[in-house]
Amino acid sequence: MSLIPIPPEAENATKAALAYAEAVHVEVTTPDQYLSAGDVLKQVKARGKALEELRVKLTAPILAAKKNIDEMFRNPIARLSLAEGQIKSAMVFYDREVQRKADEERRRLQAEADAKAEAERKRLAEAAAKAREEKAAEVQAPQVQVTVPVVKVGGTQMRDCWKYRVVNADLVPREFLAIDEKKLGQHARANRDTVPVAGVEFYNEPTMAVRT
Repeated sequence: MSLIPIPPEAENATKAALAYAEAVHVEVTTPDQYLSAGDVLKQVKARGKALEELRVKLTAPILAAKKNIDEMFRNPIARLSLAEGQIKSAMVFYDREVQRKADEERRRLQAEADAKAEAERKRLAEAAAKAREEKAAEVQAPQVQVTVPVVKVGGTQMRDCWKYRVVNADLVPREFLAIDEKKLGQHARANRDTVPVAGVEFYNEPTMAVRT
């Protein structure tokens, strides 16, 4: 029956274990034990050196392969890291642009809302002022009647002739206002329908012209 060969690394491990077991039982109390301990120390040192040399020999190819692998992956990993940075920068830029546009839209809408609120405040103030003026206009002094002695002359008589004068045009009701049709006609002939006037529609009504 053939013996299974013991690999060198297993043999070295066995030798290391034996040296350790021998070392832990070393006693130095006499000169002879001192010399014996020195021999054991040399053996332990030699075996440790041999193991270290074997470790370096066995790991050298592994370290070399690791170095080659690291070198093989260094550039691809660096490119991917650069690509990651570029993508992140683009995403951050997009987020900032979205936020900037949102801020601009918010400011625009807020400005519109502020303008509408200001216009409504102005309208209400004007309406209140007009209401006060109309209310004041409604306050009229009572008509005072004075009896005037009338001297009658034969063949003559006094007749009432009522007229008017405008004292505040802004308070005149709309039904007493007349549209200046002459001025509107001039405007229509001069500008046609290119210059609008609020509340007025300008239109063309062709007529037949006959030359003689």
